[in-house]
Amino acid sequence: MKRMFFILSLSLATMLAGCNNENDGAASPGGSRTVCFYTGLPGASTRADGDGGNADGYTPSRYIMEIYEGTAPAQGNLTTRIEQSGGTFNVPLTDNQAYTCLFWADNGTPDNNADNDDYRAADLKAVSIRNPQTECPAYGGMQRITVGDYTDKGNYTITLQHAVAKVNFIQTEAFTGAQNTLSVNFPKGYRLNVTDWSTTETAPTTCQWSRSGTDFSGKSVGVSYLIMPDAVADVQNITFRLNEEEERTVSNIPLQRNHATNIRGAFSNLYGASITSSLDNWDADKEDNLVSEWDGTSTQQPAGYDSGQPGEVFITSAAELAWLAEQMKEGQNIGNNWGFNGYTFTLTRDIDLKDHPWTPIGIKTYFYASFNGNGFTIRGLKVTGEASSGGDGFGFIGTLRDGTVRNLTIYGEVTCAKKDKYAGGIVGDASSDAIIENCVNHCTVTVTGQNVYAGGIAGNLNDAESLIQNCTNFGLVTAFSDSNNSSIGGIAGDVLGAVENCINNGPVTDDGTGNDIGGIAADVSKGRIEKCTNNGCITGNANGGDTGGIAAHAAGGTITDCVNHGTITPSNRYVGGIVGYLTGHSEYPGSYTGNRSNKSITSFDRGTVGYIIGLASADNDTQLTLTDNHIEGGTPGDVIIGLCSIAINSTITIDGVSATGEKPYPVPTNPEP
Repeated sequence: MKRMFFILSLSLATMLAGCNNENDGAASPGGSRTVCFYTGLPGASTRADGDGGNADGYTPSRYIMEIYEGTAPAQGNLTTRIEQSGGTFNVPLTDNQAYTCLFWADNGTPDNNADNDDYRAADLKAVSIRNPQTECPAYGGMQRITVGDYTDKGNYTITLQHAVAKVNFIQTEAFTGAQNTLSVNFPKGYRLNVTDWSTTETAPTTCQWSRSGTDFSGKSVGVSYLIMPDAVADVQNITFRLNEEEERTVSNIPLQRNHATNIRGAFSNLYGASITSSLDNWDADKEDNLVSEWDGTSTQQPAGYDSGQPGEVFITSAAELAWLAEQMKEGQNIGNNWGFNGYTFTLTRDIDLKDHPWTPIGIKTYFYASFNGNGFTIRGLKVTGEASSGGDGFGFIGTLRDGTVRNLTIYGEVTCAKKDKYAGGIVGDASSDAIIENCVNHCTVTVTGQNVYAGGIAGNLNDAESLIQNCTNFGLVTAFSDSNNSSIGGIAGDVLGAVENCINNGPVTDDGTGNDIGGIAADVSKGRIEKCTNNGCITGNANGGDTGGIAAHAAGGTITDCVNHGTITPSNRYVGGIVGYLTGHSEYPGSYTGNRSNKSITSFDRGTVGYIIGLASADNDTQLTLTDNHIEGGTPGDVIIGLCSIAINSTITIDGVSATGEKPYPVPTNPEP
């Protein structure tokens, strides 16, 4: 590997020297200068222009560059667009001007004709696929610069990343006929913004391959490259048909940018063989993806950090990540800047903290910065909030205020034994305009202290403008000990802000007494939960608090278009497939629309139980309204509320029908649903 790295360095040095000899990044009359950009592919042995020899065994035929004024392409003017056959761009730019540069490489023809290529790339903020049957990958990248503020005399080297997901259909049996056609339908397609790898859902995608011969056992029938989401896999139910046989559907197939999905099986209905899928990291062997391990003590300031100039700082090692946590440890004024306000810290590789005790970033001072996981993973996180430790929030980041955490996956454990605190796998306490997006938690989150808010992603969203979106939890969230009155959820504990498009796959368990537990959140206090799904088992305690498939307690909140697939074991209080205890107030009655739940509540022998709501309570002068909430496989008329409590001058209305106080809804013809 050292020899390969030496060859890379030598090739790059030679290439840069060539460019410097040509124009040396010198300013030209009129305040402009020529800037050189070199693009390389992931896994390439050299970054020489036109080489293209990377791990895919593929050389692009078209390279595109778009240049926008400023650091926000959505607002900046497009100043330059270039399509060419090589990966080196020499561009005259204005001195001292900030630019955002977007790059793309694929198998197209560099003729600026948007209608004749497999990838529609006329706008790199909205790239889509014209031909999903293409067997050629595509690559993208972004670089922000300020002309005149550089270290390589105006030369920049950008290693592009895979912009697509690869899907490979592998036949495990011989075909029964000499001529065969496999048709495949993906129910969702996507459009890509190269600026931040965000995607927008588009129409379904269809592929079809024709193959001659019967000997395809163990061979690929077809390969597709598709635009798919970045940080978290998009799980789809793919339908396929071989020849004129009946359609078959393969459920829960994961598709993700920079990953290869291999689908194996006998695609013919004439076989009884099962069909399986696997998701593999496309760039697992890239040299710059090697894991950096922490020894538990070392810290190192990142090379690109400037205490007087906020901007993007790359975290290239575990020691640099530990440095960031160390700077926040004592709550001091950091370089005349509280909480790294204005900085973005970006991971460049996977990091293993090796289960050494970790002090959360922002344990005493709010973390105001942005942390971009960049699709990488942190393992071995170990956070322990003990009675003697400071801070209010415990997680990878303790307290996030006005900052952002995105594109990050974490494995480890977070424990909170303190009273009146917050604990989460990603963030303990998120406040003000804090945003957590595209993150995945595999940490176990354990609460042993009293009155703790805890969640797989965050313990607390303590502001109406705070947001968790497109996040997934796989970790176990558990409350122990008696009478700790904690609130725990698969995604968040307390929600005053918003939780959107999140999935909980982890168990949520009350192993103590008096704890509220919910699949997505414990307490929705005037907050909002929208388009979220719970697949985790929700296990209440005989002496526990409220229990809900989506939320344990909702008071004036909004819960819309959410789904509970998890099995619920009731407590002795209020238990609901969507909400355990629903409270409406005259000033903020809340909104609860379009939710659905299964019938997997294990018992009706304890507590007040409803397949949708356990207890629905309307305080004085309150009109509490529920619309289009139903049991899966049923209709809105199948809504079951365990008990309706209606105060003076109040109503509870379900799909236009008024409920009766102190009774379930609908009133059952049998004593038990």
